[in-house]
Amino acid sequence: MLNTGNFNAKRLEEAINNYGDSQGHKTTWDWREGKERVEKFKKLFSEKFDEAILSEIIKNLWASLIWGNKDYLVNNIIQSNGLDKLESSFKKLVAAEGTPGQRYETFTQSIKYMGPAMVTEILCLSDSTNAGIWNDKARKALAWLEAKDAPYSKYKISGEEYNHVNLLLKDIASILHEKLNTETDLFFVDYFLWFVTENLISKNTVEVKQVDEKVRSSGQSRHNELRDKVAEIGAWLGFEADIEKTIAPGTKLDVSWTTHIGNHGTVAY
Repeated sequence: MLNTGNFNAKRLEEAINNYGDSQGHKTTWDWREGKERVEKFKKLFSEKFDEAILSEIIKNLWASLIWGNKDYLVNNIIQSNGLDKLESSFKKLVAAEGTPGQRYETFTQSIKYMGPAMVTEILCLSDSTNAGIWNDKARKALAWLEAKDAPYSKYKISGEEYNHVNLLLKDIASILHEKLNTETDLFFVDYFLWFVTENLISKNTVEVKQVDEKVRSSGQSRHNELRDKVAEIGAWLGFEADIEKTIAPGTKLDVSWTTHIGNHGTVAY
């Protein structure tokens, strides 16, 4: 039995054994692929920041995969924030100054249309030793592992909560290194959490129901999560999607989907 007080030790050991058995030699391949991806992005982060570099970064993030029209996503981020503000914010985000939680919170409070999954992925790619990825699959995997004090019922976490998540992920990285006898970092841990979600949760109806209960948000956090997902669905379907769009003084729509029909005008939902 694994010696850790931050997780359900039995489940963590089950997950590691399943991961090791199913991956075999692929564990090394996962690590190599992960390192190559990290190095690719670090090179992008070191380039002179401009619209083309920003576009390359955003379009290649896993968090952007759901977007069918990635050009619209990039243009919306630029128009809503301004390239100068994005440049200064990006430099602070990927710089090794302050804790990942401090950099995450500063960025998410000042930049629109870049949520926790996207921002933490960038942090992980720039600092994979100290910063992990906080997305839906990570939330579910940590919930199943019964990670101690993990904020898995929240879509948008605070910087302090993100720092705590990173401590939990570092614990997993250390255990994976010991059990699998391979190099690990928090990007590698994300591969592992993805495996847990896809193979130990998603294929078991009972586990899916129990985990969904744990990660179900409430109140304003739930509202914002649903709002953002509806916007993502609209963009995936090819619409121009906006959140919190002002339609009159003091009146905003949570989400609007807009499409242009030739010379016939615009249809909005």
